[in-house]
Amino acid sequence: MKEDKTGEELFQIHCVRCHPEGGNIINPKKSLWKKNLEAKNIFNKADIVEKMRHPGKGMAFWSAAILPDSEAEKITDYIIKTFK
Repeated sequence: MKEDKTGEELFQIHCVRCHPEGGNIINPKKSLWKKNLEAKNIFNKADIVEKMRHPGKGMAFWSAAILPDSEAEKITDYIIKTFK
């Protein structure tokens, strides 16, 4: 039986390589901190999932086949809660 992972665990698996501590090693102006997300018109969970599914240049593409919506939403909950 597959064990459900938390948003933090999923973030560590899929995101932390490029976004350690909510930063961005490729482009520091595109961190996961709330003020930087809002500056890019990313305000809520749906916006974050949309960015995962249709990223800009330099960001990995996370299709629903690779990262199911349920897991993507757990990651967004973690991002919103952690990087205020």
